[in-house]
Amino acid sequence: AIAETMRFASRINFSLDQIKYNYPHEPVPPEKTADGHLRDLTWGGGTMVEWMLLPFRRYFDFSGRSRRMEYWSFHLLGLIVSAIAFTLIVAGSGDQVRTANYDSSGDGYSTHASFTGDLGTVSWIGLALLFIWALATFIPSLALTVRRLHDRDKSGLYMLLAFIPLIGLIFSVIMLINFFMSGTPGPNRYGADPKGIATDTSVFS
Repeated sequence: AIAETMRFASRINFSLDQIKYNYPHEPVPPEKTADGHLRDLTWGGGTMVEWMLLPFRRYFDFSGRSRRMEYWSFHLLGLIVSAIAFTLIVAGSGDQVRTANYDSSGDGYSTHASFTGDLGTVSWIGLALLFIWALATFIPSLALTVRRLHDRDKSGLYMLLAFIPLIGLIFSVIMLINFFMSGTPGPNRYGADPKGIATDTSVFS
């Protein structure tokens, strides 16, 4: 029985690394990086918060590839921060004040409520949050976009087309559609498959 078990294990030829990277699919060997935890997160696992923050850990990394999970998690975080900022801006603007007007027809003074439209302290906090977020995410957003293009086996220079009037708008739509699609299975000219599994077809993986 023991010999039969050993022969069976030899036939299926699995390893602990294959189990870690979503056995039974055979993973593409990961690239060696200086940050072992970053490799593990990029290649599988990780919480949603980790995926959201991963582009900050790869701040100036314009090489390699990024999967859809990293790209859309980061933009989901941006949507959440923007929603909070705009909520603060709206909540702190248009303070209600009461003004008194003299009615010359003989009714005397009358009061009414109006909105000044001035920004309050809360609104300025929201604006500051929005500005800091835009400043902090400018470079990692560019790097992430380049890596996502690499995942589709396209040059990061394609991103420059987005800045051309009219053509840029059309190209941005095409690029957005591409970002919903899975990267090229297996390694390409920009590196190994960040999913480590050539057969994964889930939309946001």
